[in-house]
Amino acid sequence: MALFLIGKIFIVSKVDPFQSQKKAVSNYPIKRVVLIVQENHSFDSYFGTFPGADRFNLQTLLPRLPGEEPSVGLIHTKNTQAPSLRERAYLKDFDTGRADANGMVVMKYFNEGDIPNYWTYAKNFVLLDRLFGAVKVRYSVPSHFYLIAATAEGWMTNRMEKPYLTSKTMVDLFKEYSVSWKLYSGGSFNQLTGAPKDFDYILAFKQHKNDPQVIKNIVPKNKIFEDIQKGTLSQFSWVFPEVGESEHPPNDIRKGMNHVTKIVNEIMKSNYWSDTAVFVIWDDFGGYYDHVKVDPTDKFGPGPRVPGLVISAYSKKGFVDHTTYNTSSVLKFFQTLYNLPSLTDRDGKSANMLNAFDFKQKPREPLILPLVPVEK
Repeated sequence: MALFLIGKIFIVSKVDPFQSQKKAVSNYPIKRVVLIVQENHSFDSYFGTFPGADRFNLQTLLPRLPGEEPSVGLIHTKNTQAPSLRERAYLKDFDTGRADANGMVVMKYFNEGDIPNYWTYAKNFVLLDRLFGAVKVRYSVPSHFYLIAATAEGWMTNRMEKPYLTSKTMVDLFKEYSVSWKLYSGGSFNQLTGAPKDFDYILAFKQHKNDPQVIKNIVPKNKIFEDIQKGTLSQFSWVFPEVGESEHPPNDIRKGMNHVTKIVNEIMKSNYWSDTAVFVIWDDFGGYYDHVKVDPTDKFGPGPRVPGLVISAYSKKGFVDHTTYNTSSVLKFFQTLYNLPSLTDRDGKSANMLNAFDFKQKPREPLILPLVPVEK
């Protein structure tokens, strides 16, 4: 409250003129971001043969077990339901794992015929071939924390290592700068209260754990279609899939690709297409082989390369972006759009991803893709 003296009359104002209201405004044609997070594949396992990308050498051999002569080569597989990997095998510093741990799977890769929609997006929009996972381990929990807070506070496994985290998150920034957000979760929800039942990454942060407004903004995954159709899509959206469509082995990767395609198609058919950037990333490399050496930025990571797609009316056309990014770069991109501060050194020092866009070009036309058959 402030007092103003006009003549001999005091005017009481409820707005303090010396306290500015924080309101984020984008200076770019992009006004909102949809971040779709899939799981457990390296760049080489999806795009290792993509023209113009940093591709693997098909003559590469790795030892089956430590100390053995290299004997296991890269193998194209049409099995879109590959078994899960338990060995952290990648680069030439690691063996490919014991046979009983699906060691041969780490060297398998897919091509355009196996994941056609992803390759079509890559050919027509932007493929990131130097996007590195958040942490050097292949665990989803710390990887997802970096997509929310650009840190996992040293948490490096999928176990409950601590009761909660305390770092500032993007949700805190959104509240501070009046940015709308929503998290679309493939997890389960309490049918009576509507609150998420499963361990949710945002709710692992102490300040959000029992916040009813935060809980209200975590909704079932399919609500995104309703929000797009009703015109209520937020400025920032996380989309985490149901397990069966996550592409986490042994789930069929084509089912996951269809999940992504449905969301992208719906955005492209809506008024949101002209001002929305869709990022499709994979949380970690899943143990699959990737040939690019990782240069650590801190003791936690980043980890090996993961696939990344940037789909927007302002994406460069058929562009392979060789800029070095990590998955927290998506946060940096949104911070750059709205001139928001960074959360940690990780997002603060990340490239802002503007290189994937051409804001001077005429907005791109939508590219509606068909769903692909999934074997039962």
